[in-house]
Amino acid sequence: MVPGQDRRRTLRTAGGGRSRHRNDLPAFPGLGIVYVSHKLEEIKTIGDRITVLRDGNNVATLDAKTAELNEIIRLMIGASRVTESRQYSQPREKILFSVDQLRNKHFRQPFDLSVYEHVIVGITGLVGAGKTELTRVLFGADARSGGEIRFAGITLPHQRPRGTVKHGLGYVPENRDSKGFCLNLTVAALNGLFITRLRVPPFIATLGMLGMARGLALILSRGIPIFGLSKDYLWIGQGKIFNVIPVPTIILLAVYTFVFLIARYTRFGRLVYATGSNAEAAELSGINLSYVFLGTYALSGLFCGVGAVIEAARLGTVQPAGGNGYELLAIGAVVIGT
Repeated sequence: MVPGQDRRRTLRTAGGGRSRHRNDLPAFPGLGIVYVSHKLEEIKTIGDRITVLRDGNNVATLDAKTAELNEIIRLMIGASRVTESRQYSQPREKILFSVDQLRNKHFRQPFDLSVYEHVIVGITGLVGAGKTELTRVLFGADARSGGEIRFAGITLPHQRPRGTVKHGLGYVPENRDSKGFCLNLTVAALNGLFITRLRVPPFIATLGMLGMARGLALILSRGIPIFGLSKDYLWIGQGKIFNVIPVPTIILLAVYTFVFLIARYTRFGRLVYATGSNAEAAELSGINLSYVFLGTYALSGLFCGVGAVIEAARLGTVQPAGGNGYELLAIGAVVIGT
């Protein structure tokens, strides 16, 4: 992948060199440039001729300057038309989601769309065709310059994703590693939901989740320990700062400082203290106990994940059945601490 700035520089160099030295190319037999791209506009910029190959056959050769993008796409996919519409024989349901004259800086022309009840609509296209930009505008992640979006009979105003979510719409990005929101505290948050929503006793909820998590770990790993961890990862559990201070000690101090700041200087920390001292009094004071429990269990799960990372790095292996008996240490620490 060539970053945007480097890609533009490459295109200027290739395009400029092509125009300045076109007559000099025959002087270098066997010399060629292979440029891989998913964007047809770039191919038109740096190429003289465009040859389309499909199913092992030479379909056509076009002049890069005069070739239309739709014609290139048609030759690539072998369709009679680039855009086709299907006619449904069954009666149409009422419109659930509609877009009318949607405009954005990425669109060449206004966009219209109607999605009926009980119908699944898929938007496909080549990389760079604009499907990602379209879905981001529909969700509110990118601003629209005009048009109307309606969902369940309600006109959605120009808004950010938070407002869209409130209307019951969600968005799953293409790159969920960098743009998705799936933190390592999901299991702990489930504990909080079981306790606050289903009224399961905390001890039963956490103990049951422990059994489910261990079973899931055995299933995913097939009961086989994971070896061959990288040196960078092992440094987390075995490394030392200045060959004196162990890295786990540094992480412990960082976590302690983080928790101290939350407990001492934040509203959430004060709510945790109040709930821990007397939950009934805290509820009568107007404190949302569900919010406090959910946040506390989520943070607890997050810190357990940090501890698991350190433990695996310290041992040099990931054991599916590792950590047996650690729950007793946790219970003992809580009982003695109170």
